[in-house]
Amino acid sequence: MTDNLVTLDLARFTATDVQKLADLQKKVWMMRRWCRCERIEKNGREIYVLYSGDRGPLPYASYQLIRRDEGSYILEDGRTEEHIADGRTVDAVIDALPDDFYFTKYLT
Repeated sequence: MTDNLVTLDLARFTATDVQKLADLQKKVWMMRRWCRCERIEKNGREIYVLYSGDRGPLPYASYQLIRRDEGSYILEDGRTEEHIADGRTVDAVIDALPDDFYFTKYLT
């Protein structure tokens, strides 16, 4: 009876997720910042690494967006792998990106 069942791989990003990340990249470019999104495989898991910065004196921002096996999402710091947020949708974790992804804090 189970011969006609198809196993869903929820650990992979969907086409909608990829489009939302492309839209995020365009948004950051409109803010006069550079932005790069790289899809990598790490420990058998698909991860998007998000980079953002400007030509200022501070280092660029780096974050990792991971999709879990059950389909939820995790946002981590790209340098320390510190957990930042969980979400059931990619929009929820994009909304949790810290301000340094969008704006550079200059020292006065």
